[in-house]
Amino acid sequence: MTTITAFSDAAGFADSDLPGLTSVLASVLAAALLAAGFFAAAFLGVGFLAAAFFAAGFLAAEGFATFASAT
Repeated sequence: MTTITAFSDAAGFADSDLPGLTSVLASVLAAALLAAGFFAAAFLGVGFLAAAFFAAGFLAAEGFATFASAT
């Protein structure tokens, strides 16, 4: 059992709701990583750290979107 299915079971969601749930979780994760990248760029001035967070946010969104479309 994955974390997402455990969360959906605990919250009372049906298995048919998983693709929508994963896309919402992906959006939240990607937004958090991109926000961390903006923070690193704007307040810390660390360009490589900002680039890493931007890349992680993009990859998280793409990975979860692929997973959601496959389920």
